[in-house]
Amino acid sequence: VTTLEALAAQAKETFPGRAVLAALDAGREEIHAALYDEASVLIYGPAVTTLWQAAAMAVDRFPVLAGTAATQIASSAGRAFDIGPT
Repeated sequence: VTTLEALAAQAKETFPGRAVLAALDAGREEIHAALYDEASVLIYGPAVTTLWQAAAMAVDRFPVLAGTAATQIASSAGRAFDIGPT
């Protein structure tokens, strides 16, 4: 089980039935991210992406955000998101 999978699983406990974007701040303006749909099926990643790309994915899918990059993604997206474990 990867860290991103574990974060998504924890977020699913608090927000069942929701998509989850698990994302870690990797430094150097990079984000390690994985997106899971409402049934916990991996639909993106795990991959290295940019903050801008992660924010665009969040706006498109409106998932629960989890991980150390969650608040950065929400801020960059310019809207409120439910935040899971960080």
